[in-house]
Amino acid sequence: MRSPIISVIDSRDVSEIVRNQFGLNEQPLVTLLKTGINHTYKVSFGGKDYVFRLYTHNWRTREEIHAELELVAELNEKGCSVSVPVATSKGHYLMVVDAAEGTRFAVLFTYARGQKMIQYANEQHFEIGKLMGSIHAITINKAIPRAQYNYALMYTNGMREIGRFLGKESAVWKLIEGAGEKLKLVFEQAEKNEWRTGVVHLDIWFDNLNIDESGRITLFDFDFCGNGPLALDMAYYIMQVHRLNTDESIRKEQINSFINGYRSVTTLPQTELDELKALIPAIYIFYLGVQCYRFETWTAAFLNEVYLERYVDSFVKQWVVESGKF
Repeated sequence: MRSPIISVIDSRDVSEIVRNQFGLNEQPLVTLLKTGINHTYKVSFGGKDYVFRLYTHNWRTREEIHAELELVAELNEKGCSVSVPVATSKGHYLMVVDAAEGTRFAVLFTYARGQKMIQYANEQHFEIGKLMGSIHAITINKAIPRAQYNYALMYTNGMREIGRFLGKESAVWKLIEGAGEKLKLVFEQAEKNEWRTGVVHLDIWFDNLNIDESGRITLFDFDFCGNGPLALDMAYYIMQVHRLNTDESIRKEQINSFINGYRSVTTLPQTELDELKALIPAIYIFYLGVQCYRFETWTAAFLNEVYLERYVDSFVKQWVVESGKF
């Protein structure tokens, strides 16, 4: 019998895993929230809600997950509003699940209060900037045993994966290929000019934030945390603001509020602020590379050459032009 590439664990099985791991008398109520790079379930017991993250097979190592959990615990201890792991009855955070495709790891997290909001007021953008700045003030000059977000990982590796699906004679391939040397210069200049470095989240946007009725923001999903220029987090957020808003005047207000919030708690050198747009093509190429790398377990339904051509032409090209660096 051949093993599947990936399986979706039944919610009833997840309920049993949680009941056993946490020594519960009641049967938890479990609902599958989404499948993707990892699988996410909502779990309810004892009058509280939680999130059960089931990592896909061979996605993260034990060491990488432990590093993520230690980071989240430190941020929580120092006052950052983040979703935190919950210990099992034996005092462990990491659970091992035997799936059809092999060993998968799992962690139960606290449920972030509130809800996701695609559009929100400038005050919330300020608070998100403030939260990001607080995180960076803690993680600056630190390193964890996770990915190193540099030119090699974000561009070179991303292009290798994209090249599996995108024709190398196409106009969009030539566009991003031509941006490569300029992106390399951006990263070299960042090192030369001693940009702030540390631990970054690299996925801060509305889908990983919940906002409650009081306006309190809780950040979650540190699955892509790693090491690199702190400016990457800011560039990623600005990239998402542009994707979600077509009105330029509104975008400027939101971005300014975000930057003001960030600067209210930590220093942002002007040399970094001026170069944020130049980092955005690298972020797009990195994440497109992840989609291509995870094709078999995540994006098989829509990822093809047409999708990549449209994506690059619609989003990456914009930043290649707007940054003025390419």
